[in-house]
Amino acid sequence: MKNRRQYKDYHRERNGVEEKHCRNCNTWKTMGQFHKNKNSKDGRVWRCEKCRSLRVEKKVQFRHSRKRRNKHLLSKYGISIKEYDVLLADQSGCCAICGVHYTETASALAIDHDHKTGQVRGLLCLQCNLGIGGLQDNIDLLASAASYLINATE
Repeated sequence: MKNRRQYKDYHRERNGVEEKHCRNCNTWKTMGQFHKNKNSKDGRVWRCEKCRSLRVEKKVQFRHSRKRRNKHLLSKYGISIKEYDVLLADQSGCCAICGVHYTETASALAIDHDHKTGQVRGLLCLQCNLGIGGLQDNIDLLASAASYLINATE
C-alpha cells in the first residue's frame, strides 16, 4: 500500500502565520496563496495560485494548438490536419457550395461528411454546412427546397 502523507506534512505554523506546502512547486506559502476548496480538509486546494495559473495557461495554449486540432480531426473525421490543408488547397480556400473564401468567415471551414458512411465530402462554410445538415443530407428535401424558392420568387 502506498504511504500517504498526513495533513501535518503539508501544514505548519511559522511566526503565528499558518502555511501550507505547495506540492507542485515544492515551496511553503501562506494559506492566502491557495484558492478555496470547501471539499478539502483545510478548505484550500493543494496547488498554489501561481502554479494553478501556469497550469490553466498551458491548458488554454493546448486548446488552441494545431496539435489539439489534429487530434480532434483524426478522432472525429479520420483525417489529419495536413489532409485538411490539402482539401482546403484543392478548393482554393473556398466553401465547396457558395464559394466564400475561408478568410471571409468567422470560423474555419467545416468538414462536410456523410453521416452514414463517415466519408469526408469537402469543406463548407458554417451557413452551407447548417443548410445541408438541416435538410438531413436528403437530396429530395434539397430539391423540394430549391423548387420552393424558385416558385416563391416568381
